[in-house]
Amino acid sequence: LDEGWFIEERETEFVLSALVDPSLLDDPNLELDGGKVQWLARACRDLPSLLQQLYLRNRGRLPGEGAQAVSKKVERNAPCPCGSGRKYKKCCGAG
Repeated sequence: LDEGWFIEERETEFVLSALVDPSLLDDPNLELDGGKVQWLARACRDLPSLLQQLYLRNRGRLPGEGAQAVSKKVERNAPCPCGSGRKYKKCCGAG
């Protein structure tokens, strides 16, 4: 996916709308790189990346951002994180 191709949410919305209804691109005030046909070809080519970016944005992560492991050390007398209701030291922490 080209950097800067789908940066803002309104641009993403426009691209998806134009793929569904290409007549939106007939606006004479609209400037398209390479014209309507090349723009549509580029949008179709990059559609999988656009959808991935949109999905990750809605999940709070953008492409290139790795998932961050969230792990805290469980205190021995704390309830076990497995949900058993037992103390960690008597459950998963035994050993």
